[in-house]
Amino acid sequence: TSGTFTAGANTNIAGDWTNNGATFTHSSGTVTFNGASQTIGGSSSTTFYTIGTSGGASVSTGVATSIGGNLSVGDDTTFTAAGYALTVTGTTTVGGGTSGNLIISSATGTKIFTGLVTINNGATWNNSGNSAVTLRGGITNSGTFTAGSGVYTFDTNTQALTGTFSIPNVTVTGVTLTNNNTLTVGTALSGTGGLTQAAGATLNLGGTSGITTLTATNTGNTVNYSGAAQTIHSNNYYHLTLSGSGTVVMQSGTTAIGGDFTVGGTVTTTTAANLAITGNLSTGDGT
Repeated sequence: TSGTFTAGANTNIAGDWTNNGATFTHSSGTVTFNGASQTIGGSSSTTFYTIGTSGGASVSTGVATSIGGNLSVGDDTTFTAAGYALTVTGTTTVGGGTSGNLIISSATGTKIFTGLVTINNGATWNNSGNSAVTLRGGITNSGTFTAGSGVYTFDTNTQALTGTFSIPNVTVTGVTLTNNNTLTVGTALSGTGGLTQAAGATLNLGGTSGITTLTATNTGNTVNYSGAAQTIHSNNYYHLTLSGSGTVVMQSGTTAIGGDFTVGGTVTTTTAANLAITGNLSTGDGT
């Protein structure tokens, strides 16, 4: 249906949003969904500026949706990115400090978050659809982060992970991603970019580490290889822990450990020639 709807600074929607071919002019305003079970749908996609949710709303995408500004998922509300493309150009904030849920329920449709994603205390990010996710502004997590099994790609901009994360598959493409706190990568850390360990950070690697650059020499940081028969990324470390199993291959580029070197689990390894360990060497159950 033809026609034009020009929004004001603030538009409140208690029912569904259905665009069947009309022109929507967002006027850099905010559309707030404040009903019960609501759908953004129709035969045509809509480009919003800012979307907010409030009042217990549960909002799902039923068509490809673009948000040119920010996505703000309020306390006691849920925003579900279903099987359609979703692009958020600005920031994404989940929860106001007590609750709030962002659910990615399907692997169909690209999911791109260009600005910083913030999961506040009590809030939840749940990639139950195991979708691939592209991030360009990093993530700060103070709530519950369930990554799913899809690949998380960090590209375009230098980014950081702040908080605690378990993401099975991380790809860093052409940029540097900094781990500020605790990151567990269970399957694959890969890509043409780099991962930098901040001071005091912990990186747990359960699978492969084929990423181009791993910078792990900042004071107090720990890299823990926890998988089976792994090949250690060829670089120097501050604290290095081998806690998995099988024969672990230490490469020639690992010549210095600035802190402690711990060999545990049932690991067997042979270090490179002339390895310098500044701190303690602990062999535990490993050899």
